[in-house]
Parts: sequence; C-alpha cells; structure tokens
Amino acid sequence: MFKHLTATLILTNAAFAQQDPGIAKALEGLPAEVRSQVKLTPTGSAAFVIDPADPITAAVHFASRMSGDDDLRNRSLYRVGQRAIRQGRHALARELAGTITDFRAAMLLAELAGDVAKKDPPHAKEWWDLAASMTRLVKPWQAESIASRLVVSGHLMELDEVKIAPWFQAVRDPHLHFTTGAEIVAANAARSGSFDLMAYRAERQAIKRDIPLPGLLDVARRLLDAAVLNAKKSEAAALTRAALEVLRDSNVTHAELVMDAATQLFQAGEEDLAKEAFTAVEKLLGGPPDEVSRLHYHMACLWQARGQGSTLFLLLERSEKDARALEQMYHPFALAWLGAAWEKLGDKAKSEALILAAAESAKTNVNPRMRHLGAFEISLCHSATARRLSPNVAKLLHEIDGGN
Repeated sequence: MFKHLTATLILTNAAFAQQDPGIAKALEGLPAEVRSQVKLTPTGSAAFVIDPADPITAAVHFASRMSGDDDLRNRSLYRVGQRAIRQGRHALARELAGTITDFRAAMLLAELAGDVAKKDPPHAKEWWDLAASMTRLVKPWQAESIASRLVVSGHLMELDEVKIAPWFQAVRDPHLHFTTGAEIVAANAARSGSFDLMAYRAERQAIKRDIPLPGLLDVARRLLDAAVLNAKKSEAAALTRAALEVLRDSNVTHAELVMDAATQLFQAGEEDLAKEAFTAVEKLLGGPPDEVSRLHYHMACLWQARGQGSTLFLLLERSEKDARALEQMYHPFALAWLGAAWEKLGDKAKSEALILAAAESAKTNVNPRMRHLGAFEISLCHSATARRLSPNVAKLLHEIDGGN
C-alpha cells in the first residue's frame, strides 16, 4: 500500500548522478527541480563491496536483499534504521525510510524527527510532517502506532500543544494511550531530572495488570538514560528505581535492557545503583536461547567492567552448546552475539571462531532469504557492538551475497 509513496519518500539531497538511460526515461515529465532530487538505482549498478569498518551499511544491504517476505524485509530495515539513529547517522536513517514499504517508514521518520529535534529543527519538522501525512494510507492500528511516535517526537520538538493534541486523541487504544503519555513524561526526565511516579501509578491503576505493555520498555529506556545523564546526582537513584518499577509493570522480558543500563551506571561511577539494577533482574536472565546470547554479551560488558570477566567463561561455554542445538536459522544471531561476548572478555580467537561459525551457518542455509537474514544479523551485531568485521568474516558474507 506504500508503493505509490516511493517517489515522495526518496527525495534526497542532489548527490546522485542521473546518467543511466533507464533513469532518464523514468524521470521524463518531472519538473527539473524535482528530477534533480530523485534518487533511483541505475540498472547494472556496481556490485556491493563490504567495508569491514562499516558493518551497518552491510546490514542495510543484506536487509534490502531479502525477498519473498515483505514484512521481514521491512522489519529488518526498520531495525537497522533505529540503529542508525542511535549512532547519529541521520542521513542513512532518512534514506532507509525511503526503502521501507509499510507503516514502519512513517514510524522511522517520526523517531528520526524526535532525535534531531534540537540539532536540526528544519529537517525535524519536514520529517515529522511527512510521517503525519502517511497515516491516512495505512490500517487504523498502524496509524495509531504512528500517531504515538508523532506525539512523543512532537513534544521533543516542542511543537505547539494544539498541533500535538489531535494526534494524542487519535491514539484510541487505552494501553497505547497510557504508554504514550508515560513516555512523554519520561522524555522530559533527562532535562528535569525527575519523573512523577505517583501520577504514573495513578494512571497505571486503570490498566489491566496481566497483559504485556511493550510501550513501557521505551518509557523505562528513557528513564534509565536520564539516570545515566544524572549520575553522581541525587536524581539518579529515583530515576533508576522508577525505571525498574515501570519495567516490572511492562510484563515483557527486559533483562537485556537492565543489564545494558547497569553497565552504563557502573561506568558512570554509580556502582551501588548498578548492583541494584542487576539484582532486580537476576532471576530473569533466561529466555529464548538465541536471545540469551545477546543478554550474555551485556553481562560480559558489566562483568568485565567489574574486573570479573573470567567468571563468565563457563556460562558462555554452556550457552554456546545451547545455541548450536538450535535450528540453523538461529545460529548466525546466537553465535555472533556470543562471539561479541568473548571479544569483550578478551578472547579474540574464540570470538573469531564463533563468528566464522555464524557466517558458515548462514552461508550453508538452503533458503536464500535465511542466508541474507543471517548475514544481516551478523552485520547488525557488529554495528551494535561498535566492532569491525574481520577480513575472513567479510569474505564469507560476500560469498553469501553471491558476489553481488
């Protein structure tokens, strides 16, 4: 349903040479000022070359190569777009929004607008308005999800309440409405250093307790980020405890989020708060075997910071056995994250062996889509952990791609 939006979404800076005859034909009849801004892929374009130092670009490529499952492709592009935002690569995130063909394009634009709200107000407004215009083209529940992102981003942009209010009213689902409102308050916590926990509890009373509320993960993430920003101040403890309460209310597995926050708090000098955060999830460190691998990476970060990395060796070895017992489609993700954990603990040889095993498993998968998904997960893992691809891994990923 977003196919006809492509021309709108791919308007970019005029840095693309329109010299391909196929492109020239496609652009006939467009005004000159529009024609110079349209980015299309020329026929017979050069083969993609993996840059080991830029794994996020490899992740984009492999996500784009997935075929036969539009939802998987769009979900993967959205994930890497969110990663690009977190890395401050706003131009890449904007480009990715133009390649997503479902409601996630608007979601990404709205999130991008919120992230650049203070740094680049003109683009923030442009992207916010474009995301808003796309709500009429999607299903009602998808429009509500977009509206939720527009509300949060609008507050970060400090738009007039009269412009934001209709979007908040458009979020009719009571659970999404509640989590959106809570996120607005949490988004202000970084600046104010406080979160009205009593007001949150009062609102929470009206929501059923036994249902998952994934939106609360975003609330907690903002509170934990605010706690780290306020490290060594009295506000840090209150923000951390508020985040932990919100996470308990979410009824969604959240150990990984807390482990990441605990590491940041420890590194910021808040050792007692880091311990408190870890203790809150100590009994929740299980989960699907593939996801446990990513959790163990975050554990490795914290344990290494504490000078106790070697105590995780046995745990990681046991996790590897569990990971190898999974179906082949899960191997690239699980083994890549375990490899990241071993590298964090200083064993680069073990790390390289696991990541090579991840790439080999992806390469030998009989399903082309799963091959590209595996290469995507390996690339995204490297990007998320700020690591470059080794020459051997890059070579295998290139072979998965068939040299194209």
